[in-house]
Amino acid sequence: MQGKALIKFFTGVALLVVAYQFLLWFPTKSVESNADQYASASISHMTDSNEKEERRDSFRNAYLDSVSNKTVFTIPLIKSYNYQELKQQQIAWGLDLQGGMSVVMQVDLKELIIVLSGKSSNPEFLKALDLAKVAQQSAQTDYVTLFGEEYSKLSDKPLARLFSVSDRLKGEVGVGSTNEEVLTAIRKVAEETVESTYNLLKKRIDRYGVAQPVVSLDKNTDRITVELPGVRNPKRARKYLVATANLEFWELHQNADLQNELISLNETLREQAKLNAPKDTTPVLETPVLDTTGMATDTTGIEGDSTLAGLGDLGGEGDLAGDSTDAGPLFEILGLNFAQTNADLSGVIGYAELSNVAAVEKILKSKAAKKALGSKARSIRFVWDSKPFENTKGQNIVALYALNTKGRDNSVLSGERVVQSYPTPNPSGNGFAVSLSMDQEGARIWKKMTTDNVGRQVAVVLDNKVYSAPNVNEPIPNGNTSISGGFAEVTEAKDLANILSIGKLPARPEIIEEAVVGPSLGAATVSAGIWSLVGGFLLVLLFMLGYYSMAGVIAVLALFLNIFFIFGSLASFGTVLTLPGIAGIVLTIGMAVDANVIIFERIREELRGGQEWKAAIAKGFSHSYSAILDANITTLIVAGILYNFGLGPIKGFATVLIIGVVCSVFSAVLIGRMIFDSYMERNKEVSVWASWSKNILANPGIDFVSKRKVAYGISGLILTAGIISMFTNGFELGVDLQGGRSYTVQFAENVDATAFKGKIEEAFTSVGKDKTNVNKTVVREFSKSTQAKITTSFLQTELEIDADSVILRKVYEGAKAYSGNDISYDDFAAGEPVEGGQTGGFYLSASSKVGPTIADDIRNSAGWAAALSLIFIFLYILLRFNRWQYSAGALAALVHDVLFVLSIFSLFKGIMPFSLEIDQAFIAAILTVIGYSINDTVVVFDRIREVGRDMQDKASFEDIVNTAVNNTVSRTCITSLTTLLVVLILFLFGGSGISGFAFALLIGILVGTYSSIFIATPVVVDTTGNSNIFDAPIVEEVVAEEENPEAPEA
Repeated sequence: MQGKALIKFFTGVALLVVAYQFLLWFPTKSVESNADQYASASISHMTDSNEKEERRDSFRNAYLDSVSNKTVFTIPLIKSYNYQELKQQQIAWGLDLQGGMSVVMQVDLKELIIVLSGKSSNPEFLKALDLAKVAQQSAQTDYVTLFGEEYSKLSDKPLARLFSVSDRLKGEVGVGSTNEEVLTAIRKVAEETVESTYNLLKKRIDRYGVAQPVVSLDKNTDRITVELPGVRNPKRARKYLVATANLEFWELHQNADLQNELISLNETLREQAKLNAPKDTTPVLETPVLDTTGMATDTTGIEGDSTLAGLGDLGGEGDLAGDSTDAGPLFEILGLNFAQTNADLSGVIGYAELSNVAAVEKILKSKAAKKALGSKARSIRFVWDSKPFENTKGQNIVALYALNTKGRDNSVLSGERVVQSYPTPNPSGNGFAVSLSMDQEGARIWKKMTTDNVGRQVAVVLDNKVYSAPNVNEPIPNGNTSISGGFAEVTEAKDLANILSIGKLPARPEIIEEAVVGPSLGAATVSAGIWSLVGGFLLVLLFMLGYYSMAGVIAVLALFLNIFFIFGSLASFGTVLTLPGIAGIVLTIGMAVDANVIIFERIREELRGGQEWKAAIAKGFSHSYSAILDANITTLIVAGILYNFGLGPIKGFATVLIIGVVCSVFSAVLIGRMIFDSYMERNKEVSVWASWSKNILANPGIDFVSKRKVAYGISGLILTAGIISMFTNGFELGVDLQGGRSYTVQFAENVDATAFKGKIEEAFTSVGKDKTNVNKTVVREFSKSTQAKITTSFLQTELEIDADSVILRKVYEGAKAYSGNDISYDDFAAGEPVEGGQTGGFYLSASSKVGPTIADDIRNSAGWAAALSLIFIFLYILLRFNRWQYSAGALAALVHDVLFVLSIFSLFKGIMPFSLEIDQAFIAAILTVIGYSINDTVVVFDRIREVGRDMQDKASFEDIVNTAVNNTVSRTCITSLTTLLVVLILFLFGGSGISGFAFALLIGILVGTYSSIFIATPVVVDTTGNSNIFDAPIVEEVVAEEENPEAPEA
């Protein structure tokens, strides 16, 4: 073996580097252990279990933050490390393994463009903005470009007439500017806005209190990706992320100011609806009566927040009389807070159920409402309270306010005047508040506003929601006030204080994709992943030892080193390991022995041909290099494409696959050969078979080519049935491909999916909206029958209400009705089992949301990835084998394999006891199948070329092909078997989240083995005819045969 000394040197260096990476694990864990002890000591006095867990994370992260830049580990004469540097050298758990939250946010530029236009009301302009928003869901182009395209379709008038008035665009846009120049200027401002939003969000997230948050910006799509490991309160995180921090202080209209106008509006709408028409039977809303008496006065001169005091105890005093047909169109969905005496005066105009907010807003924005409100319409902006509450009927109620704008768009006092914000105990009683201090100008305005409104309420509005509406008892001269927005926990008040301290975001971020994994599911996933990894490794180890005897021992040693190198490489790159990543390692274990099997089978073949064992080893290695290289290059092509087009965990899977392929080739070919040579130098023979396995599949002499038409027929029948099923039965699409939401609910007992679905549909139908999509809701059991997954497109396109909260609550109601257990909504949403456990208990273990924009991107990426994989493989085979017939055969086999797997997933949809969802993981499986199939095919092609050069003048092409296939059938079957073993373990023990992925791989490996023999090779035969296919290839053999195998060079 040439260059053995060099290989030993690089192997030694690699081992030292990897060992160094593992060494850094120990001080890292020591610091984290100290953090755990500190957190446990800090919460030891607490009694509430939920508070303890959340505060535990806060204390732990605070400790780690405190040592992040302090030296905690030193290697003399080499380097000193702080905790942050140590952590960057470790393999990080992905969110699906440790629990946490991942969101993708789109920066909304619509409002920015409206402001730049001077808030133009031009109908073509506004319509173009809306159409661009719709187009953005399926386009890869930025929003400003889409807006320009839509505007040019609607109007031939120049954009300059709208934007030349903008102060921010002065000097760049004039009355004579072209549309392209205007769009360029807008795009520049938009890019600055997105960048500023991203930077402010990063600062905000740094204060959130999670370890190692990840925040990244995709400038091409204006999307910000945020990963928050270990988050236990997704609702809090969601609220924290999307708040733009637009803080305003407004005067309020009182209920008595508007009640006559609203009654008049209701009567007008009643007449328009015509009483004899069929009426909706929406239940009457229980309307709480607001009690503003007996509130304590705090030291700031502002009375306690009357919007929240006592609302949970009001009972049904405010129920509207009569049924819904008497209430009128507005009052069917809005309960008026009627004022009969001065004691009833309030800033709350009325109450609505959360799901009816959009309908109320639609009425209040109508022409009829403007006419009924008369001159008051110019000074009114209706806004809702920030916190819905539950009344005695279980309805989620939210209060409505009317800001007294006095014709202004912006408040005279905003958050820009706040110089300090911090959480404090609520001065008026329970919970916490956020204290604010204003600058000199802010204090002057606040003094005037409170002086003008003594005896009335003023509103503290954040992001168009009323957080607090206190009564003013006396003027406040010093610019100090507080937001007492019903913060039950200090974390809520702290979050708002942090948001206000960082400052207002220049544009509003919208969550278009979200995934939440509870800590319990994360721990279970880690356990399943580790067991599948260990089980797969042990099965391959036992098989290789039993089948290949002493050579199997060498393969196992190479496999150990391979895994060592893989984990060391992942650690050095700071790779985030996800469940698909573990699947990639498991798959790599199966594929790692592929190179060993190719070499060992070739050595066995040479021994059977009469070669002396040293010569057989030398020829076995040298004749295997070409096939090994070709097979692994095609796998790398697929993995590279998957890395470029994959998102999130799938990119992690591709990373592991790439590293695994490189490490496998190095350990099996170079290190394996070095071990063989060491035996040869000592004249010790290495057995490559056990007595029972010596002649298994040894040149079986089957006429494979003559059976190709039978294979064509079988494949044709299955694929025809599958394609028909694809068009009739379709697929079970995951939310990441069709958009929507999914929720995984963990029960204490086995789930009856049909009964549970019935309860979920009942709960969803009660919302009264989007009923057509209720039937599209899918509820299914996992292989772990105590779990159920709800996938739904219900309310997917609803933008005007908080659809996330509405749907999650309906999932809770359905689960509660099904289980009969009285678990609270907060305990359900917390994502962990109730302490002590309950018979019939249930909780939310995971959830995800994918907007249509992301779903479209994933579909496009999947299509491009599959197409490019096929194109690149076709070109590589053409380059490597110098004949289009080989490329045609390989392409035919790949298309066959992909259609076969798709056919199985369509034909057996709803039949299998596990998910057959088509999602990102399935796409990764399909591309892996493509790589595996071409791996098998290339080995056969390589042998056809080799045999053909020796036999082209002695036998027909069909005989040459049969000889080549018979020579390689043992290798094909053995490598398929070893890979099937590890994938089977992955399927059985990898957990419900990976079962569909593993099943696709199982089918793909089986059909890939079949197609390399019965599809790819026959197609080469049928397309070759009498042409000479054995000319020299474009690319020469990578490795020549060794001249002197008896005496390998040092």
